[in-house]
Amino acid sequence: MVRDSSRVRIFRGAVALVTLVAPFACGPGGFLKPPSAPAFIDDTDPERARVTMTKNPSAPLIVDWQPENRGDLEVAIKRGVAVVHFDEKSFVLLPQCRARGNYNYVGYTPKSQNMTIRSRAELQANLPYGAFKLEGKLGQEGAVMVALRMVGQRMFDSPHLSRDKLEGDCARATHYISALTIGAFRYATTAHASAEAAASIFGAGGGGKTSGEAENVTTDGDFGACDGADPDAESAPSRCRALLRINLVPLDGAVASASEGPKCGEGMKWNGQMCVTERRIQQEAQQSPTSEPAQSSAVAKGYECSEDDANECKEQCRAGNLPSCNRFAGFLAAGAGGFPQDVARAVKLWGIGCQSNYAPACTSLGMYLESKRLFHEAAEIGGKGCRAGDPGACTNVAVLAYFGRGVAKNRQAAFQLWLRGCKLRDWTACSNVGAMLLHGTDGAPNNPEGARKLFTAACEAPGKVGCGNLAETYEHGLGGPKDTAKALELYLASCDAGGATSCVAAGLLTEENSTKLESRQRALALYEKGCGMGPGGGCATVQEVRAFYPGEYTDEGYDRRACDDGDQRALACYNAAIATERGYGGSVDLAKATRYLDLACRQGGLKKACRPPRAR
Repeated sequence: MVRDSSRVRIFRGAVALVTLVAPFACGPGGFLKPPSAPAFIDDTDPERARVTMTKNPSAPLIVDWQPENRGDLEVAIKRGVAVVHFDEKSFVLLPQCRARGNYNYVGYTPKSQNMTIRSRAELQANLPYGAFKLEGKLGQEGAVMVALRMVGQRMFDSPHLSRDKLEGDCARATHYISALTIGAFRYATTAHASAEAAASIFGAGGGGKTSGEAENVTTDGDFGACDGADPDAESAPSRCRALLRINLVPLDGAVASASEGPKCGEGMKWNGQMCVTERRIQQEAQQSPTSEPAQSSAVAKGYECSEDDANECKEQCRAGNLPSCNRFAGFLAAGAGGFPQDVARAVKLWGIGCQSNYAPACTSLGMYLESKRLFHEAAEIGGKGCRAGDPGACTNVAVLAYFGRGVAKNRQAAFQLWLRGCKLRDWTACSNVGAMLLHGTDGAPNNPEGARKLFTAACEAPGKVGCGNLAETYEHGLGGPKDTAKALELYLASCDAGGATSCVAAGLLTEENSTKLESRQRALALYEKGCGMGPGGGCATVQEVRAFYPGEYTDEGYDRRACDDGDQRALACYNAAIATERGYGGSVDLAKATRYLDLACRQGGLKKACRPPRAR
């Protein structure tokens, strides 16, 4: 069944990409003026920063790789999942070690980033492959400058990779690559981190001639080709396919979550583009404006605040950090974190971020508009966030299209939006794609085997969003063997993770396979658990359940598995009412049944629950 109950909450949980990217504003006015002190400094122990980074998901740049090394990586990702050895002393691609899997390409609205790396610690954290070589070249006052154009990513199609899945010579393997950023770059070392050197490398559009301030300039790809890239294209433009950044995840069973950004070593912070030292942050703070930003810049400022610290988010928003503005706006909209509610200011901040092409801000604004039932506006704003690369936006807009909320019902469009979100590692989207593939509904191809594969991946991801749908395939033997015990196990896992319809399905399986009082009490407890969950989420109609599984249930069985006009919680409350009407708790309880029916009817919108209770 297609579900939308797992969508991110409005005020605190906008989904972010693994590789966090800052939006762009072209022109020399966006350049960050370096401090007057020598730029290439050693204010953080680089080995400590590097050691810490190897233990967390990270997003190092690979623009300093030699062509032959980049070629090796391109070959590796065509053969399967690329695996590396990465520790405090070395970074090595392991071409003889790999795992089964694919990297799906998905484009997004072109973005720009301009970076100046000024310290040994920043080199270690952001360019781990060639950091040691660059240190000697730069001396005490040099810098590395990088200009990027990004048009999409190639994403591993599974939520995690464990060591037991590796094949080949893998004794040294420590990490795998979960995603690669695609586009073009200009990269150079400079003797001095001056404004003139920045203009030389970055230029008005990143493609101008150098002025002699920059040395050893390396380029790959054409910025103009990138700027004209179509985010809906199946592949990047031919002159905009350079590998820019990789996302590393430790081979310890950790899940590569789309909502978790890169981590930096001790004494460093992630600013949305790169790991920067705390001293650098302090220097930039002295140049910060005293009000919130009017627009983004290709140069990231400040650092990303903790999602639980409203004051830090306010401070870093003032510094010009758009991710922090997005989070601070959430506090303002909710009246949380010690700040009074100020929806107008929150909407303004989200609007600035969205106009600046910061995708999560579009998602947050779209979700706020949806909460106000401004569905058409939510779809428009969310669509921009989806094209800019935020998977949560794709999933949310697809839900509007699928159910026809404020926009014309268009399930083929919903399928394509969910497919895009799935490629961006939104596992709710993958589960919903699978739901349409399972029965070939609404123009989607009929592919039960593919559906089960997607459900399995989504079930392994945080939140276990695909477990309920995966259970359905085991219950009915779709796309693989039938296994009722496995189905019940998966339904229970999904119920524990917050899937109300899975609580219902687990209860019905328990109830229908045993007449013992203990079984019926367990079933009632499951219905009550689902009834106590939050509102929302779509579930199948009686007509759909009958069409999908003809002759497998009684008339009542179909009725109790479907809600034509309610939501998932309402269906659970409806089943709880029926169970209490039948005395599954030990005796008939019509008063409790009345409460459950009222919840299903009045709050859940389930019309068949709008009746008085009756003993059975």
